[in-house]
Amino acid sequence: MKYTLITLAALSGSVFAQTITPTSVSGYEPNRPHKGALSNIIDGDLSAAGGIVNRFDQSGPVTYTFGFDSPQDLNSLAVWQDADAYGSQGIDGFTLTFLDAGGAQIGSPLSSNLAASTTSSLDPNPEVYAFGTVSGVSLVRLDVTSAHNNYSDIREVAFNVPAPVPEPSSAALLVVRAFTGLSFCFQFMWKPVPFPRGGLL
Repeated sequence: MKYTLITLAALSGSVFAQTITPTSVSGYEPNRPHKGALSNIIDGDLSAAGGIVNRFDQSGPVTYTFGFDSPQDLNSLAVWQDADAYGSQGIDGFTLTFLDAGGAQIGSPLSSNLAASTTSSLDPNPEVYAFGTVSGVSLVRLDVTSAHNNYSDIREVAFNVPAPVPEPSSAALLVVRAFTGLSFCFQFMWKPVPFPRGGLL
């Protein structure tokens, strides 16, 4: 199913208030140093000028640790995956671990997978992993366990991005249009006809 997602650049008003961007990030990749500043993935800029990717060109474990200025209540992870001439890339398998201000683990780690980008470049839509609210989070450790096309390249990370809204299918649109047409017909058919003054002859 195709989804219409709100992009980070388009978030505003009450929607923007729900989105949480980390204020710090550190990372470890054992096989090859990252290409580009780690801060690129939390700068909120998806444009080429804003630093599109933070490249980890391998398929082994990668660890990111995201920090916040104050404890947060989190309910989703959003990752803007990268894609280029080599095909779709980005995080596949991962595990999230939540820590409080004292470094103690909150609850149990969560593991899942993210889909790859479906465009050749600059996909404005993130992959969103929603989970039950975890409260009082000061640090999030993101352990990447596998990558699409062996490249775990990502462009941006945020939390509490609104859930995706499914696009209506063609069949659903036809039903809506048919219902609208019938409604118009009934309104026309049942439109009151005014009687002439003085009553009927």
